[in-house]
This record gives sequence, C-alpha cells and structure tokens, in this order.
Amino acid sequence: INRATTWSGFVDQNIGLIGGFRRNYESRGYSGRNPGIPQKTGLRGFEMIKLNGKERKVSPGTTVEQMLLAEGFTLQRIAVERNGEILPKAEYASVVTADGDIFEVVNFVGGG
Repeated sequence: INRATTWSGFVDQNIGLIGGFRRNYESRGYSGRNPGIPQKTGLRGFEMIKLNGKERKVSPGTTVEQMLLAEGFTLQRIAVERNGEILPKAEYASVVTADGDIFEVVNFVGGG
C-alpha cells in the first residue's frame, strides 16, 4: 500500500467534510486564521491584542484611547506604537483596535 496515494485519496473523497467544518467554525464567530487556536471575534465575542507584551481582550470597536484609559494610562505623558509604527496622539480617539494588534506604550517620567 502506498500511504501517499491512500492519504490523498482520503483527502479527495472527504474535502467536502473538511470544507463544511471550516464554514461552520467560521460562522460561529471564530477566526479562520489559525483553526488550531480558537480566537473569538466579532460582535458576539472579543478581540485579542498585545499590550506591552501581554495579551489582552478588548471589545470590538474599542478605540486606542478607551483601551489606554481602561489600562490606567495617563494620556498626556505617553507614546504609543501600534504594529511597529508610532501612533499620533490626535488619532488615539479615532483609531479602533483590531484583532492581533500589538501595542507598545512608553510612559515618560520627569526628573533629573
């Protein structure tokens, strides 16, 4: 028995089953990016972001400003990097977080 032929025959015969599973999986609000790790998204769930290296859950539609205030940051003395790019302060209230965003927040400290 040639295992490669047997496996490909199995896949060809059952592709409808696999495709049906994926459609059902995604219709329930899970991300199709990595089916091995369910990531709930959309109106019924939450989005996963990273903030200073730690994973956080945020509600869909959360602005960067709302996220920062909820995490206890003072907006006057911080700088925010989103996915490797500096985010201007003027955009904190208008930019909405997205599933998979990576944020780094630097807090400025005065002194001498």
